[in-house]
Amino acid sequence: MIKSIKHKGLKRLWEKNDSSKVNPEHLERLKSRLSLLAAAKVIDDMDRPGLRLHSLQGHENRWAINVSGNWRLTFDFVDGDVYVLDYEDYH
Repeated sequence: MIKSIKHKGLKRLWEKNDSSKVNPEHLERLKSRLSLLAAAKVIDDMDRPGLRLHSLQGHENRWAINVSGNWRLTFDFVDGDVYVLDYEDYH
């Protein structure tokens, strides 16, 4: 379950289905990935082809999945819940 979202545009997309603050080229991928994150019970549920799930060094329980190019969804995954979900170009 998604418990907290850091990125304001992503939060609006998730809570209000308002896509005005996210890249329109990423919209369908973001919706798909949000649904997968909401349904995940264990982190391995996110280990799917194309998502490129990986842990972030130096951050316990912090993970990232691919959106497009350098864009990632980063998040903390603790006890089956997603916290501090962010949408960022961190490269």
